[in-house]
Amino acid sequence: MSTPRRSGRPVAPTELREGIVATALGLLLSSPDVEQVTIARITEAAGCTPPTLYHYWPSRSALLLEASARGWETFRSSQAIAPGSPDPQERLRARGQAYLRFAITHPELFRVLFLSRSEEVERGSALDDLIDDVAAAIDEGHLFGDAGQLALGLWATAHGVAALAYANPPFAEHAPALLDQLTDRLLARPADKALRRAPEDKG
Repeated sequence: MSTPRRSGRPVAPTELREGIVATALGLLLSSPDVEQVTIARITEAAGCTPPTLYHYWPSRSALLLEASARGWETFRSSQAIAPGSPDPQERLRARGQAYLRFAITHPELFRVLFLSRSEEVERGSALDDLIDDVAAAIDEGHLFGDAGQLALGLWATAHGVAALAYANPPFAEHAPALLDQLTDRLLARPADKALRRAPEDKG
């Protein structure tokens, strides 16, 4: 395997590999369809040859899966919220807003991660931390119901508003307020139902 050169110097294998991954991710973001991210385009943009690429990955799909996994790292970093909030419901609102903010500030990465149906894009979700926060809210008596179902409803709500903001950028400035309104309704509904059942339970 020949060693490509950049600026007249040999490129270290680790640097070369990372450069190819970054190039593949960049092409995923700039291409309207995953199928357009071909080996020829990747190698031309990365300044390497197909044999060099295949030295590191057995297939184009393996490279694209790793590249999109890097995108998930960016997503997860963007979802960090301030720890230790005394209000569990406020933490849930903050998670929804972080998801929406990611869609607005990283629209093409949002498209690749959440709107692409390609099997060559790494699958992930926004549910794990959300379920933990919902479970904490249930344990503290702020919410009632199944943590998984409530978390899925909150994610679906945030994703719906985020998808609208992605498809219609002028809507983005109104999206945070709408998301808060929808989230508050979703969070209030289980508690209201539990309160309505309470007198019957005592009887």
